[in-house]
Amino acid sequence: MLIRERFQTLFEGARTDLFTLTNPTNRHGMVVKFTNLGAKIVQILVPDRAGVLGDVVLGVDNIADVIAGPLSMGAFIGRYAGRIGNARFTLDGRTHALTANAGAHCLHGGARGSRVRMFDVQQVDASSARLALTFADGEDGFPGELKLALTYEVTADNALRICFTAS
Repeated sequence: MLIRERFQTLFEGARTDLFTLTNPTNRHGMVVKFTNLGAKIVQILVPDRAGVLGDVVLGVDNIADVIAGPLSMGAFIGRYAGRIGNARFTLDGRTHALTANAGAHCLHGGARGSRVRMFDVQQVDASSARLALTFADGEDGFPGELKLALTYEVTADNALRICFTAS
């Protein structure tokens, strides 16, 4: 069982926390826990055939391990997911040089991608939360401001629904 207090600290001047989402009917008991650092999912409990909850996520039990662990584990990946070769791309005839963070390449949004950023979280109800993050124009070399909005929701049929928009 994850304890909320073990996920509360300061990271780059912002307070980290642990959020819990549960099945809205409570019939089936699915539970999802995530932190606002990287929107990282650290636990998903689902019932087996006998109704016994088991964790199906490779996670951690405290924020220090989240910070020290693999950057992408459990995280929402953005502003770009994947590798951009030689940390550059051309858009509308203009070449953009990005911050290289994987050898000569840019991986998963660069050094300041969403996986290492603090999201603003609003818990809507017991089964859903809204998360928001804004990337500034020019951050890690990417052009344009980007507003990211996520919704994490546990459904009555034990699904974790992740909806996102970027504008």
